[in-house]
Amino acid sequence: MAGLIIIFGIFVQFALPGILLATIIILFIRKKLISIDKKSEMSIYIFIILICAFASCVFLLWKFEKPNELYIKMQEFNNNQSLVGLSKEEVIELLGEPESEYNTEENKKIYYYDAGNMRKEWYFGKCYTTDYYEINIYFDTDEKVEHTNITIIP
Repeated sequence: MAGLIIIFGIFVQFALPGILLATIIILFIRKKLISIDKKSEMSIYIFIILICAFASCVFLLWKFEKPNELYIKMQEFNNNQSLVGLSKEEVIELLGEPESEYNTEENKKIYYYDAGNMRKEWYFGKCYTTDYYEINIYFDTDEKVEHTNITIIP
């Protein structure tokens, strides 16, 4: 019984708006289908209903992304590559101490900073996920920023 209630709830949330849209479309095109035989007419109706139900499910599952302020700031640094050419001291002055650092085999440093998060909400319903990011700052052997990138933290 509980399974039927869940299935009905999913149907009402996602497929029903599409079926209602299909019904409205069918009412408008019904007069144009008079010259078609009943079997073809029924096939067209079923096709319209299925397409509209599918489209409403896709639309209602659409995600909206809401980044926090830190993510936006770090994304701007990364997209503009505005940290490139800065020394380690300038980076620390601008962003603070790194969360962690790593030395590569080529004797280069990588600094890791928190790059904020992004909340992804579904259009319909109260479901959401939050992805957390870090910005990686790569230094060359002269200890100047070579490039940056942002990665998702698993």
